[in-house]
Amino acid sequence: MADLKAKAFTSAKKYGSNDATIDLTATRDGALYTAEYRLNKGMEGRVFTVSSATALTAVNFVAIASYAATTPQLVVDVPIGKIIVPLRITVHFSLTGGVLPTAHAVIGTNNVGAGTSTALTAFCNRPKTGNTSGCSCYGTYTGAGTAPTGGGEFWRSGNGQALAAGVPAIYEWLLNEDPPEVIDGLGCLAVYANATTSATGYIKTSWMEFSVGDL
Repeated sequence: MADLKAKAFTSAKKYGSNDATIDLTATRDGALYTAEYRLNKGMEGRVFTVSSATALTAVNFVAIASYAATTPQLVVDVPIGKIIVPLRITVHFSLTGGVLPTAHAVIGTNNVGAGTSTALTAFCNRPKTGNTSGCSCYGTYTGAGTAPTGGGEFWRSGNGQALAAGVPAIYEWLLNEDPPEVIDGLGCLAVYANATTSATGYIKTSWMEFSVGDL
């Protein structure tokens, strides 16, 4: 049986440098302090976020009657050699106009591609690492990309009745509440937001990103 010992700390401690050997930290009763995995990856600069809208400018969502799997509202295309694990998806209907909103997300083993869309830039959630995402992101498709295949829908949300005009709606998928989705390149994450009539809003998603050799 291994004998594992840790330094007891209940006040601020000194931090080591990269590749240095440091003591494990524990409370005085021996309970270890450990960084939650997502926090750890965020500190490493492996978490990225992308949004389909900017500041005060919302984007148009597609009416349900015009829905097509080839025209998502947000796509993260994962290239060969990369792996992503989605952390959060937020779909915000900011102007509903008395509609029945619905949102869902799928994963696939192909890239959706740009089709006719707006290229989006993901940012690192720890910007000063200088890390950039290896994924390609697109939003607001007006011309077909390639429908996701080889995976499936893992999240769907919406309202059971139409919202009053002007009432916003926010739907979220969170990793800590659902099974993990692990997307190996070549692959994709595609998010759809639709309503009985046209609506506007934004979609934001965050993910952890790895090179194949990291896992």
